[in-house]
Amino acid sequence: MAGWKIALDVVEDARGTLIFYGWVICEALGSVSMACYLLYKAGRKDEAKALAAWAINNLANPAEEFASSYGYAMYPMNIAYKLYYESAKKLLETYLKL
Repeated sequence: MAGWKIALDVVEDARGTLIFYGWVICEALGSVSMACYLLYKAGRKDEAKALAAWAINNLANPAEEFASSYGYAMYPMNIAYKLYYESAKKLLETYLKL
């Protein structure tokens, strides 16, 4: 196998791993958003707000920063993920305002 083929395989594997990482964070944000919704509907508004703040600080903000920096290695998926992270953050911020 040619050296360039091995190098290309390594790059493709790394890129695939980054794309999968971005997808897992999207799933986590979706799950937390649903948990916030259920907490809010159950009248547990303080817990919903606390969970939303946690998700913003520990999921949305770091993921957004990642997509804007190292995420360029997974172009064009970084653009889609960045938009998803921004919209998920706006949803979570809504719980903080309720």
